[in-house]
Amino acid sequence: MDRLKGKRIHFIGIGGISMSAIANFLLESNIKVSGSDLIYNNKIKELESKGASITIGHEKENVETADIVVISSAIPEENSELRYARKNDIKVYKRAEMLAEIAKDKRLIAVSGSHGKTTTTGMLANIFVKSGKDPSIMVGGDIDLLTGNYRSGNGEFFITEADESDGSLLYFNPEISIITNIEPEHLDYYGQEEKLYDTMYKFIKKTNKNGTILCFDDKGIRDNLLKRRLNQDENIPVAGYGLKNGDYRAEIINQDSFFTAYKLYFNGEFIDKVKMQLTGEHNVLNSLGAIAASRKAGLDWKDIIAGLSSFQGVKRRFEFKGEINGIKIIDDYAHHPSELETVIKAAKSLESNQIRFVFQPHRFTRTRNLWYDFIKVLSDQDIFFYIVDIYSANQPRIENISSKKLVEEIKLKNPDINIEYVGSLDKASNLLVKVLNRGDLILTVGAGDVFKIGDYILNALRCGQDD
Repeated sequence: MDRLKGKRIHFIGIGGISMSAIANFLLESNIKVSGSDLIYNNKIKELESKGASITIGHEKENVETADIVVISSAIPEENSELRYARKNDIKVYKRAEMLAEIAKDKRLIAVSGSHGKTTTTGMLANIFVKSGKDPSIMVGGDIDLLTGNYRSGNGEFFITEADESDGSLLYFNPEISIITNIEPEHLDYYGQEEKLYDTMYKFIKKTNKNGTILCFDDKGIRDNLLKRRLNQDENIPVAGYGLKNGDYRAEIINQDSFFTAYKLYFNGEFIDKVKMQLTGEHNVLNSLGAIAASRKAGLDWKDIIAGLSSFQGVKRRFEFKGEINGIKIIDDYAHHPSELETVIKAAKSLESNQIRFVFQPHRFTRTRNLWYDFIKVLSDQDIFFYIVDIYSANQPRIENISSKKLVEEIKLKNPDINIEYVGSLDKASNLLVKVLNRGDLILTVGAGDVFKIGDYILNALRCGQDD
């Protein structure tokens, strides 16, 4: 990071989980950091305690003395600070571009894919830290091991997610890369599926030879990378993993509420039994990707399996928030229809009286583009669904795209489905507290702030116990 020494780096939207982590990396290297955001939060408070100068609100004056401006894909071009930077030839870095600069002198392990990036990266973080490798880490969710979502280590490895949503993963040149799966997401950026798959193929080509790891069970990877692209390029060898296909395979022995045990095989040879404090086939697949990357990095089987067994998960990834009066509350970041299916499948494996599923759609464009997929997954007759308003993520509203209309269309197609539009988080919280019964399982699901409902319910139930 010597090239950044002596410069002032300004983050637009510095309070975000990824942006704040990158800012922390720079501060710990004695680089001047400033930033702005619309809302004050704990991430900003932490950065200020380390010397960052942060303003609430976006004004061009905030960037007048900046040498570099860092933005995420959530920052619109009309943002006053970004407009000033562009007009005055201040260098603008995308979030991943700055992260790639920080990681440039390390052995980079990058995890990409439509789903499972954060959990797989968290697993790798736990394995490498517990193995004494002292890695630097950047993960898209908080984990207890890091007491946050980043770690600035002195070891040779840098472990991070590589975001495919805006093509910025191509800033990375990984030694080892994992692609967990690929679905036609982020088409508001790519326009068409082929461009998404072309970008993932370019990411593979930027990975060191023999460093690419793919989930062979994933249809998108099989049909669009392996068959249509990689089979024409014999100079890119890949390692695969899966329950049914690949070099690294798992045979599940046992699953219960928050525990999975499986037999691990490599090239058909039994290696050992793996025990995880997570449930679901998707998490078994995530663990196989982490195992494959750890082996390529030179770690021993014993250290890898021990690191996996102590991993307790990532915040907001099927996170158990608490249980009171026999009522369990789980929170999950899922926001794509296939992710919702995974959450529902995992929830049905738990013992409960009634599953009550609170969903907050994320972004108007995603809701529009996947409208009929959402209708399908939210039409499960075994679930009580409560749909709150769309979390815009700074997107403008789209006419005729709303949670209320989504529920109306589901009811029109499936009158027997238990689904209700409840509007705001406050309304949903108050409603649920009134209808809950012993043995119910509450799921708060979405990439926005729907988790607040679970927090409210827990507090309300605790207060009820004290009365």
